Amino acid sequence: MEEVMSTKTLLTSSLSILVIFGASALLAFDVHAHAQINQGHGHFPSLKEVLGDREAGDPIACPNPTHVLVLRPNSSWACVYSETARHLDWDTVLYLEPNAPQITTSFRDGDDHYYHVTYQTDEGVVCSVKYNAESFTFEISMTPNRAGVLTVTLPPLKSAVFENYCVGNGFPGASEDFVYMLDGEVMGPEEVVATPGSASAKFHYEADSEFVEIILFCLI
Repeated sequence: MEEVMSTKTLLTSSLSILVIFGASALLAFDVHAHAQINQGHGHFPSLKEVLGDREAGDPIACPNPTHVLVLRPNSSWACVYSETARHLDWDTVLYLEPNAPQITTSFRDGDDHYYHVTYQTDEGVVCSVKYNAESFTFEISMTPNRAGVLTVTLPPLKSAVFENYCVGNGFPGASEDFVYMLDGEVMGPEEVVATPGSASAKFHYEADSEFVEIILFCLI
């Protein structure tokens, strides 16, 4: 009887050792697998960490390369998928040079045309970009603390956004053009570049400038 009990005890102990060894091996494999997965996908710091280490004016890049940098309506930065940015109509941001983010905002006109306006200047200068669909006027409000340069890129004059604007306003045969105003006074842009896909203008503003207006008018 004692021999049988000893045999049972020995078998039970052996099985316990095997179970413990098997669990340990499984745990080690699971940890290793997760380490491989994390290594494959990479560990991305949070945007909060990136902004915490950032000097004022330094370019911002989303830690996850599949995300885009956006400026939310409350003027805070975020990194989201491009589909999310489009769905929420959040402004997308691209840093091509220090302290000069290139920000793209989207609009829909009365005919439900969807298009983009891009502006670039010192960080924090532009407060808002508004569009009046009836008068085809873009108004950019700003609060600069020094003189600077603003570059604005609009849809081309031949785009669907401005199609038949002059004819519809009783000016048959007239051609559309932009007039640029700084604080209510007409100004001549330093540089104007027109391509089939866009129309951009670059001009200077002063430290006390408050708003820029870009108005579509009919040239007879």
